Formats: sequence, C-alpha cells, structure tokens
Amino acid sequence: MMFIELENRSIVAEKLRDLTELYFVVKEIILYFEEVNPEQKADIQPINELRNAFDHLMRCSSTWLGINANIEANSSLYI
Repeated sequence: MMFIELENRSIVAEKLRDLTELYFVVKEIILYFEEVNPEQKADIQPINELRNAFDHLMRCSSTWLGINANIEANSSLYI
C-alpha cells in the first residue's frame, strides 16, 4: 500500500487545510449566486465540477490512507 512518509504528512495536512478553506469560499459563492439569481436556479456546471474535484480528492485520500482495496499496491492506474 502507498502511504505518505511521516515527514510529508505536515505538508499534506497544510495543503488539505488550504483546499478545505478554498472549498468553503467556492461553496459560498455558489450559494450566493443561487440567492441573487432571479430564477432561483442552480447552475449545474460549477456544482458538477465541485463534485468531481471532491471525488478526485477522495480517491487520492483513499490511496494515501491505504484503504483503496480495488487497486493493487504497484498499480499505475489513474487515481
């Protein structure tokens, strides 16, 4: 299984914190747009992109934590 080396964990934690803060900013902008939109409709594309980014983050995290049982340890499959 592929794990992040101990000395790199603080870097990963810092980047994850930055990404989480960015997520909340983007989410707030999407919600604001929905409120000010006269038709009160959500724009599907930004929500879909946010979902895709979250899916990619979870696939990376599962590899980092070694919990992705469907991919062999030395596999070069896309994460």
